[in-house]
Amino acid sequence: MYQLNTGMVKYHNEKVDSYEVPVRFSIANPKPKTIYAQVEIIDAGNLNFTFADGTTVKQYSINANTTFVVSENLLPGTNPSGTMKDSVTLKVSYYSNSNYTGLFGTDTIQITVNYYIQNSDLTWVSSDYPDDSAFIVDYWDNTCFSTSTGQPATGKLGNLTLTMNSTKKESDTQGIVSSLAPQLLLSVGWYHTSKGSKTWNVSVPLSGAEANNVFLAGIINWTSRDWSGGNTPTTRIYAEFTGAGAFYSTTTVPSVFKLVWFPSEFEKRLRFYIYIYSSYSYEVTDVYIRYILDGLIAFNPLP
Repeated sequence: MYQLNTGMVKYHNEKVDSYEVPVRFSIANPKPKTIYAQVEIIDAGNLNFTFADGTTVKQYSINANTTFVVSENLLPGTNPSGTMKDSVTLKVSYYSNSNYTGLFGTDTIQITVNYYIQNSDLTWVSSDYPDDSAFIVDYWDNTCFSTSTGQPATGKLGNLTLTMNSTKKESDTQGIVSSLAPQLLLSVGWYHTSKGSKTWNVSVPLSGAEANNVFLAGIINWTSRDWSGGNTPTTRIYAEFTGAGAFYSTTTVPSVFKLVWFPSEFEKRLRFYIYIYSSYSYEVTDVYIRYILDGLIAFNPLP
């Protein structure tokens, strides 16, 4: 039986339309012909999960010599009221024929669903988990970030560190989920001698003994993007979350979004791609991206 973790993080003042959680896994087909896979929920857990469309069975065709990524959401029949975990079991059946006959193998996947739900007093406790120190690995507040560029930001518990490349804390400000949060300044510079564009790749890796084993959540609020040294360029901001495989882009500021990284064998890294285009030659353009990083917290899978 294979074991996977998925989950959801909900802040105390966050409104959500659904408590569905993502499930992603790969099926490799080394055969020289197409095979067919059926994924069925055989144990729906205490919250009575289905797939997001209300069904309990999904079918896929997998081409020869390829790997197919199953990407679905699980929807609970009953919403959780506090921090809790549940378990869902999937059966994956492999068939030779397109009418799903010729069964030649099966696998079972047990998915642990972790719900982290914050209370109005900013704790994450519940009747199931009266002590949130049992699963909080680290967290960051406004005091964790330096006013000097490029200095690491170690969490309050000292277990995890963010490397803040090209970034510094500019000020403390009102957060979305916290009373005070750091406003960060990310700066890049470009001297260009012709019309054109450039993309910067600025990464913020997470390090520490538990870096690849945690759920990590936070709120990013783009507050401004400015430039100096010439004519107004076109800018676009992208953010990639390698731990979760999600990607976010924005051309508008302000803009608010939540990131959630999942336990992964891949290095946790928040990667900003800053794209700028100028139709003018011989300009020095310094680009300043300001954003608030609020509610940043790392959890172990629930015990």
